[in-house]
Amino acid sequence: MTILKYGVIVAIILAAGLIICPCPPKGVNPHELLEHVLHAEQTQSCAATDRYTANYYGRTITCTTKYPPSVRPTQSNPQSAKEQAVYAELIRNNYNPMVEGEDKIAGRKVWTLFLKPKYRSEPWREMWVDEKTYAVLAWRDWGAQKTMNLSMKTLSISKCRVNNDPADCPAPTVAGAVVNLTSASKALGWKVPEPSYIPMGFKMIGVLVDKERNLAQLDYSDGLFTLSIFVTHSRQLPPYFPPLDKPRNWGQGLMASFRTSNGFAAVVADLFASDITTIGRSLR
Repeated sequence: MTILKYGVIVAIILAAGLIICPCPPKGVNPHELLEHVLHAEQTQSCAATDRYTANYYGRTITCTTKYPPSVRPTQSNPQSAKEQAVYAELIRNNYNPMVEGEDKIAGRKVWTLFLKPKYRSEPWREMWVDEKTYAVLAWRDWGAQKTMNLSMKTLSISKCRVNNDPADCPAPTVAGAVVNLTSASKALGWKVPEPSYIPMGFKMIGVLVDKERNLAQLDYSDGLFTLSIFVTHSRQLPPYFPPLDKPRNWGQGLMASFRTSNGFAAVVADLFASDITTIGRSLR
């Protein structure tokens, strides 16, 4: 009798529409919306005032930046149109898009888009996408430690224009030449080790060489997040490296140092401690 009673109550609630299904808004395809976002990043530029908030060693740091149309950074901050295509493909391969609803940012209607990783539970990104221009007006990065590590919110945006050629969209440059492992080893005069383990979904983007510090930086990406491995050819642990074999939370993920056959390496990424340790030990 009791079971029947509660069954009737649930049926009435469902009929009244009081239980809401977490379904995407009608007419909005998450995969199509993601494609619009990726295309807009390659062909569109806007003037904007953005506010950034970052978690850094337990402190919250906030800054506000004004961008003219030519330098506002994209989600993945690639160096060229060719690299934008690489990052876009990584995002498609590694993340499932989900549209959760509508909101308003800087006075403009936006879709709330979640990018959930396919191969692990964390980290992931939440974005607010302009319904008309598909510009990303806000985003939040949720880390492997289940904290919000980094966020951006647009306070004002204007002067949006579409470029005829994606190459017209300049992007930030990285100090140092991006090379491969062979070129890096030749430039430094010693063999730069490569990890035998990298988490699924990550791809090597390039290697940066710092001759002054006798250091190589191996960069991997899954489209949204970066995994960096700093390798040095020295007998002593560099003072700017974290402690050996003890992953430390620096606010944007974890970092830890490991011994290699000819020196030391530091692994920096927003991953679980077990992944950081496996990567570091695979360099030996």
